[in-house]
Amino acid sequence: MLARRRSESPVVNILGISFYVSVVMFKLLLVGGFIMYYIIPKYKVIFEGFDAKLPALTERVISISNIGVNFWYLFILGNSSGAGRCLDGDGICAGLARPGTGVG
Repeated sequence: MLARRRSESPVVNILGISFYVSVVMFKLLLVGGFIMYYIIPKYKVIFEGFDAKLPALTERVISISNIGVNFWYLFILGNSSGAGRCLDGDGICAGLARPGTGVG
């Protein structure tokens, strides 16, 4: 009985780790989405009042924020359809499989 528990432990541990990582990633996406949707547009208004050329990185972040604010629904649709399309019955993405092996 003790040997059986030891052999099942890594599976349970991997499931716990993957759950933890998915929760952390979800929270990071929420925080990043909040920053892109709420904070950066407010800074954009402040920067427009400077009448100065902004650094390229700042302009890139503002443009990414604009895309996220204007097309947020495409990110949701793209992620949900991509995940469903990628997984087949074996849980392997067919598009990433190595030729002849069936394994990604």
